[in-house]
Amino acid sequence: MQDWFMVGTILLYNLFIIIYVVSLSNKVSLRELLKEKGSPTKAVAAARHAARIAFEAARVANPAAAQALQAPAPTEPPADEGTSYSRAAGMVGAVVLSGFVWALGNVVLYKGYTAPGDIKELLTGVAPFLLASSTLFAPYAFNQLSEVFKS
Repeated sequence: MQDWFMVGTILLYNLFIIIYVVSLSNKVSLRELLKEKGSPTKAVAAARHAARIAFEAARVANPAAAQALQAPAPTEPPADEGTSYSRAAGMVGAVVLSGFVWALGNVVLYKGYTAPGDIKELLTGVAPFLLASSTLFAPYAFNQLSEVFKS
């Protein structure tokens, strides 16, 4: 009876995590997450394009009014800066750590049924790995600190 309860608990744990990850994957765009800060979004690019069209329409309809305004010609949106290495490294770190914590949860649940006394020793042995894994976020942290000191 205890074996079925253990298997059911572990299956429920994994099922809830899978449902959560799938629900998040529908809401999050990895492309947007990995973009360098300061990259124009689609809304900003669309607004710049609309402003350029409106300016050109005003110039064609009434050239004297357009010259009187002396509005500077709209500039092209800056080229997309691409993927941020620090954000990509942070994402890889988050995926690795979340996978590790997920697996660790399975092991702790299993040990909770088979050998509850081993859980403390297991978690104590994992602490150095978690600390070492935090270095995956170092490029992102340095990038953020450099932005602070540039201002």
